[in-house]
Amino acid sequence: MKLSVDNRSIFLQALKNLEVSIGRTIVFAYLQGSQNYDLETPSSDMDGKAFCLPSLDDLYDGSFLSKTFDYPQGQITIHDVRMLPELLEKMNPTYLESFFSYERFFFDGAMEDFLSPATFRSLFDTRKPILLRSLLGTFRTKLGEMHRPSAIRVPVIEQYGYDIKSASHALRLAHLFFSITNDPYGDPFTVYENGLRLSGKAKDVILGVKLGQFKEIDILPWLEHAESFLSSQVDLLAKEKVTSSGFSEKLKKVALEMIGNDFRIRLRRNSNE
Repeated sequence: MKLSVDNRSIFLQALKNLEVSIGRTIVFAYLQGSQNYDLETPSSDMDGKAFCLPSLDDLYDGSFLSKTFDYPQGQITIHDVRMLPELLEKMNPTYLESFFSYERFFFDGAMEDFLSPATFRSLFDTRKPILLRSLLGTFRTKLGEMHRPSAIRVPVIEQYGYDIKSASHALRLAHLFFSITNDPYGDPFTVYENGLRLSGKAKDVILGVKLGQFKEIDILPWLEHAESFLSSQVDLLAKEKVTSSGFSEKLKKVALEMIGNDFRIRLRRNSNE
């Protein structure tokens, strides 16, 4: 679900404040989380991911900024844009969401061309086995967090007997996995998007778990079935060939031009002060 005009302004202001704080230029950011799955509630945070250009010091000493910042409506994690190819090629669903977020903010046109449906299709075609293994691994992480959450989730376990948020994420990831494997000949971009956005019975159940409407004993059979199915499918696909997507070289060319333009703008600004 897209943000309201007011919430979009709040998110954009948080990005501007963050840009000043880190002293680097943000070239792309996106909203990440429940809004993209159509699972948002009035209490949902507005979390995001952002990518910035490196500073001259970063280039000199070979460092890459990667840090999470809090703001009143949630958290924003920012990475050096040079990390983006590796994050995408690992097929982590958190970063693949950058292709599908309802709210994507491009502050440089080159990034919009790079993060296109064609790019996602290429990633999917060359690295599908890694995607499914990543979904299985994240699913298992969420299962583990049902009883080993962060400190702030302890009251939730005490109230419900398990972490309802982690359980809902596990079921959501399983649903995405099912969607991908059940339509092997569909357009990858459409298949993934349809699995990411929730509707109908799947949405009712997963949102119900998130809101604490199910006891753990009720959802355990679903989770056990999902674990068995995901594991078997990953084993079947383990021998499929994984090839390079070539994104590192593509983004390197894009990044060099963006970095050069950014330095020229900063030099002009400094000379005029």
